[in-house]
Amino acid sequence: MDTKHALVTALAPYLEPGEQVRSVTVAQVKRSAIGNVAKTAVASTVLGVASIALSGGLVQAGAVVSSPAVWCVATSERVLLIARGGGALDDRVLVSAPRSSVTARLRGFPLTEVTLSARADGGTVVRLNLGVKRAAARAVVEALEPARPGTVSTR
Repeated sequence: MDTKHALVTALAPYLEPGEQVRSVTVAQVKRSAIGNVAKTAVASTVLGVASIALSGGLVQAGAVVSSPAVWCVATSERVLLIARGGGALDDRVLVSAPRSSVTARLRGFPLTEVTLSARADGGTVVRLNLGVKRAAARAVVEALEPARPGTVSTR
């Protein structure tokens, strides 16, 4: 059984009656570039000093900090962001928002980003980096956005 199928199976008890999974993909929560640079600088400095001290000045190591990957699940009723990894599903749900309360916008080339915004005020809820997986990003947006008049839905 693949990981995506296992996730959908584990979600079954948490879904409302009639709620259906429309899209499942792995994404990276996009955080502030300045924050990542600052964390990387601190981690590299600490690791560098420790490696120099432990090796007697022969080796210096560095570190790069990146955001962890999450499962992005769009259902007929809501959007869920679920931390990847072990543990109970209840503890891994990072975001659970009604589908009607968020909008999704696709942007970027060559790296693809999906921005989820609050429908009420347009404020950004989360930005997801999907890398080069443009088709997966398009599936997330199509699962969350109602088809516009004159367009064909691929659902």
